[in-house]
Amino acid sequence: MSESSVRLLICSAKPGVSKAQVLEATKITNAVLRRMPGFVEHEIACAVFDGEWVDLVHWRDPGSASWAERMFKRHPAAHAVASIVEQRWIAPIHLEDLAADLHLAYAY
Repeated sequence: MSESSVRLLICSAKPGVSKAQVLEATKITNAVLRRMPGFVEHEIACAVFDGEWVDLVHWRDPGSASWAERMFKRHPAAHAVASIVEQRWIAPIHLEDLAADLHLAYAY
């Protein structure tokens, strides 16, 4: 069985863009992502400070995540989201490694 994959994206709304506009863009993004092979779940949260947004997209496996990332960048929805959101950081997260690191950090 292959390991699952999670992609973490940290971004912020461009000046003049409301929380409602970002949430609407997220609905459109979700509709596109849901149709991609290997999609599991998409979560979004807004930080109280600085108006930053955090996206977590769960994929069945790293290959599905990589393929979807490449395909989504070409989709018109990606261009619509990019017009209102500034991407700050994106990275794969390996939940098993993170859990092990947290366990070690709190073992002392």
